[in-house]
Amino acid sequence: MSEVKMRISECQNLKDIYAFFRQDEKDVVQSLQEEGMLLPLRRCPKKTSRTAQILDRNTDFKGHYAAYCKKCKKFSSLCKDTFFEGTHQSFEDIFVALWTWICHVSQHDAASLTGISRNALNQDIASWKILNTPHRTLGGEGVVVQIDESVITKRKCNRGKGVRKSIPEKWVLGLYDTDKKTGVVLYVVKRDRATLAPLIRQYCKEGSILWTDGWAAYKGLDKFGFKHHVVNHSKEFKSADGSFSNWVEGYWSTLKQYCRHTNVLKSKLLAEHIDEFAMYHQYYCGSLPYRFRCAIDHIKERYPVV
Repeated sequence: MSEVKMRISECQNLKDIYAFFRQDEKDVVQSLQEEGMLLPLRRCPKKTSRTAQILDRNTDFKGHYAAYCKKCKKFSSLCKDTFFEGTHQSFEDIFVALWTWICHVSQHDAASLTGISRNALNQDIASWKILNTPHRTLGGEGVVVQIDESVITKRKCNRGKGVRKSIPEKWVLGLYDTDKKTGVVLYVVKRDRATLAPLIRQYCKEGSILWTDGWAAYKGLDKFGFKHHVVNHSKEFKSADGSFSNWVEGYWSTLKQYCRHTNVLKSKLLAEHIDEFAMYHQYYCGSLPYRFRCAIDHIKERYPVV
């Protein structure tokens, strides 16, 4: 009875990933082809040949295998126009880096382990997926959406002065649907009315009940079909009508913890890391094996093999 070959998407932990790449190199390449992450074998593209390619060993190519035409005696890469094109790391290092990415390993530790910066994954997968997915709308008739803005590059009580000096303040707008128990965090350049009001109208359905603090930029939201309740935080944490903002504050507090844990507060690509956080909360809420499969699916969606 032949041994059942493991697929990369079936890996349950790092041990499985290392075991996958301990298989014969040809089996690894064929498995990635079957997974839809490497180009399949085709007929030679040269008009004078048109001979069916074969998979042959060549250490000059990633994975030490490439497509080979017996007639023109030339090799061609299986990585062309795929996620792996242009990368210098091995397949194994790339998938280990992908695992550390879905585990929220810090940027420094992930780079030390694999030699790969998580910035590439953020820009190539997270930001692309978020930007190419229709945004979620929150609230609805009679549904409370808590809204609050927060700066994420400085700390309270005069701590974190080095952070304030190294980069300018950067703000996020948080919106939290108290019915669906889900939220959206948006990176904003300014927190004035001209910036915040259009975003709130874009992400909240008409008829929603909006709970905000007394920041001036929120004034006039009731003119757009919302029911607006204000909590004056200088006087109280909960208004007389029961309005408060604890849930949305907790939501973007999770973002701050994430940015500190992954050590990206000083990153010039902070907006991309916010996309990464949003992607985790929107798509990667299950177990680690589930997140790993989702990441592989998103790579295949980003780089379809045709």
